[in-house]
Amino acid sequence: MIVSRRTALYALSASRRVGRAILAQPKHYSTFRLRNTSCPGHHVYPLGSHSVIRHTCVTSEMAQNIAYSQRDREFLTVAWADGTKLRYPFIYLRDNCPCERCYHDGSHMRLVELVTDEISADINPFSVKTMTNVVKIQWPNGHKSLYSSDWLRDHAVSDDPADRSPRRFCRPERQAWSAEEFPTGSRFKLEDMLSDEHVQYRVLRNLCAFGVAILTDCGTEPLPVSVYEKLGILQDNAFGPMWTVKPIANPSNLAYSKRAFPLHTDLPYMNHTPGVLLLHCLEQAPTGGHTYLTDGMYAAQLLAKQEPELYKLLCELPVTWKHKGYDPATDKHYDYEVDQSIFQLDHRGELKKLCFHVRSRSSYLLVNPAVVHDFYKANILFNRICQSEEVRRPIRLEPGVWVLIDNHRLAHGREAIDDPRENGRCLHGCYFAWDDVLSRMRHLHSQSWSQSG
Repeated sequence: MIVSRRTALYALSASRRVGRAILAQPKHYSTFRLRNTSCPGHHVYPLGSHSVIRHTCVTSEMAQNIAYSQRDREFLTVAWADGTKLRYPFIYLRDNCPCERCYHDGSHMRLVELVTDEISADINPFSVKTMTNVVKIQWPNGHKSLYSSDWLRDHAVSDDPADRSPRRFCRPERQAWSAEEFPTGSRFKLEDMLSDEHVQYRVLRNLCAFGVAILTDCGTEPLPVSVYEKLGILQDNAFGPMWTVKPIANPSNLAYSKRAFPLHTDLPYMNHTPGVLLLHCLEQAPTGGHTYLTDGMYAAQLLAKQEPELYKLLCELPVTWKHKGYDPATDKHYDYEVDQSIFQLDHRGELKKLCFHVRSRSSYLLVNPAVVHDFYKANILFNRICQSEEVRRPIRLEPGVWVLIDNHRLAHGREAIDDPRENGRCLHGCYFAWDDVLSRMRHLHSQSWSQSG
């Protein structure tokens, strides 16, 4: 029978020959026929002063065999012929046994329960047998687990990114940039993205790495929703799944005026702030209307370096963000409000989400009066950093151009629109949740693997 990649990986012997291999198994294990497999490598594509990694297929000779393993009370240490050495806690290996009894391949879900007599935090194998391409473990209750070399490399238990297998999709490391270092090479043609999934993957990788990606030749009319959904599922709200920004009389939102609009992130007044913003320029003003982009990650790093205590304050103090109004396009009244800090950090202490919108920062302030002075001092300094020539990058969106923006990281704004026409400058836009964009990236990543075989 032909089985999935996951099931094949834990088989007794993962053949390194390119082509189909029959896996000889002991009689108490099933016999599998392995689909063609190969191992991806890395190619670097220049992006101005930056670069981005793309995974591609290389020869299977790069795959390494297990040299030896060692065990102690809590860990199995596996060493490969290329010198890599990784440690696996036994409780982790038992919890992640890839056999059909413990793992449902169709749903990619674990079947084994932690609250059973079979598993304990201090579990220790009855026996461990290591061969060139597989480790066989028998547990105290007699259960047998097989971990192929591929599986073990793919499931490195490590906090070092260098230990991660290229087969496993990981969100690309972000690269902070100043105005001078703006990733000008992060430009693609829409037609290429729609026709080539490798290009689509590179667009999304650039968006992850730099917080911005630009697509050209997109036309000057709104495109079908299915085109925008190549990047992910549209995130709906009171303004609709797709919306248009152009000057109107008596706007309820200053974005729909001709006024300059300061640097900001969109919709910080929502718990589920959209992760990705897409702006499609349909028509531009003859003069004015330039877009400004600031890498909030870079600006936050400057603030942390200059005034670490003020930076810490913006990480900790809650801010009430509020936006109330009526949207004539959707005929909906809205009253959004949420409390969240300006800087929100991940488990590594790096900026995960920036909430930054002077127009939507509420007059409610839920902090001790004694810290209000320092709170404003921190806000003023951060705003000055964001708007400085060192940090803020002006770009002009021409008709037929998309710009994709990481709304959790980049602040964007525009200069005043100098256009005698009532509603000349026109942008079409939509939002995506980062979860859906990353889901799309994982799918593209796995597709490149399956197609390589």
